[in-house]
Amino acid sequence: MNNLKNISKKAILNNYFYCKNFNKKIMVMVKANAYGHGLKNIVKILKNKVSFWGVANLLEALKLKFLLKRKSNILVVGKSTNFKNLIKNNIQITIDSLQDLKTIKKISSKLKTTAKVHIAINTGMNRIGVKNIKEFKQMINFITKNKTIKLKGIFTHCFDADVKSSHFYKQMKKFKKYVNLLKNKNILIHIGGSFCLTKTIPNFVNMVRIGLFLYGYGLPQLKRAMTITSRVIKKIRANKGEFVGYGNTKLNKNTTIGLVPMGYADGVPLKLSNIAKVTINNQKCKIIGRVCMDMLMVDITHKNIKPFDKVIVFNDANYFSKITKTSVYETLTNFSKIRAKDNIIY
Repeated sequence: MNNLKNISKKAILNNYFYCKNFNKKIMVMVKANAYGHGLKNIVKILKNKVSFWGVANLLEALKLKFLLKRKSNILVVGKSTNFKNLIKNNIQITIDSLQDLKTIKKISSKLKTTAKVHIAINTGMNRIGVKNIKEFKQMINFITKNKTIKLKGIFTHCFDADVKSSHFYKQMKKFKKYVNLLKNKNILIHIGGSFCLTKTIPNFVNMVRIGLFLYGYGLPQLKRAMTITSRVIKKIRANKGEFVGYGNTKLNKNTTIGLVPMGYADGVPLKLSNIAKVTINNQKCKIIGRVCMDMLMVDITHKNIKPFDKVIVFNDANYFSKITKTSVYETLTNFSKIRAKDNIIY
């Protein structure tokens, strides 16, 4: 295997237990193939430690359930309409309307089973969530009267907890108005994402959903968990004035090119072309020419590098994101494309 996704068990555990130190329950978010790190990898490391898992849709939930191979609390945090399959598979469901509940009641009654739901509250992000108290009261009343629906939690999402001038506390004030209406507060009352841990979390909140922090980004105390490696598969000697790759990149010197079988189809951003550097034998080597779909070329002139030497293509999403002017989240999830069988946990 030339291309490998290397996941550090030590880093994942370090990051998980760092988040646990805040004395709140933790829901581990593993959507988008565990932020590009490989769902299978993260489950293998954490399955005996994590009680609550979060995903974005039914397909992710079913994959996670299969990997866990035991009864677990899995919540589809995103908006879903495939209620029947979620209920049949004992997957917990996010709802944000009375109509959701009416639909779920019909399905759960027909299946003669109980649907487990979490009510999303819109405290300002305007993505998903109930936005008015009146409908929330109607929903709570509806659940109370129907034995085939069980309320497992309510939650909101904090949209700017990572900045100093955050609306976090204003959101918590809005959220508390809904929490105060609950007669039964012995449920999960949770918020996300990871940067909420950097704030003073109100006592009424008993769980935080973490994503980015688990994978090693956002705080200096965290350890980056993923390194992407490949191999030099060929050395090519080209003369000054010749071209390399697509797009008329002309060489300004006699150059030895190292060919690496990884490209933008594998998650390497096209914008790294002619800018970013990879590491081979502890030597920085610049990408030359345009990153191709499944290959990239690097300048290895006057370097002691030979075919089959290991190439560290990626080990810091901040570096890639600065060049591409995009978010760390996007950089990480792009690497979802590397196949699960090409993963190593060390």
